[in-house]
Amino acid sequence: MRACYVNFGEPGRPIIARIEAPQWCAGAIGALCAVLHRHARLGGGYPLILKAAHEEAVVSQEDQHEIEQAIEQALLASGILAQASFKQEAKDRA
Repeated sequence: MRACYVNFGEPGRPIIARIEAPQWCAGAIGALCAVLHRHARLGGGYPLILKAAHEEAVVSQEDQHEIEQAIEQALLASGILAQASFKQEAKDRA
């Protein structure tokens, strides 16, 4: 994972964002930041492409359960026992 910080704001009005990208696209991080910067200008400070992705992202309960199971299995394979936080336990009881 590669990360960098980018100022998407205007002079005197900084909007600092942390950009994370997989290692395989590290060579194109400049291009990625340029695209996000352009989209942030179009979106009034928040990249349009990320706004659209957020609005389109849908994870069904079935998918969420499968993801949680896969994570738990990966943790167990590494010898780590997954436990819910106190906050999550309270949410589950509610």
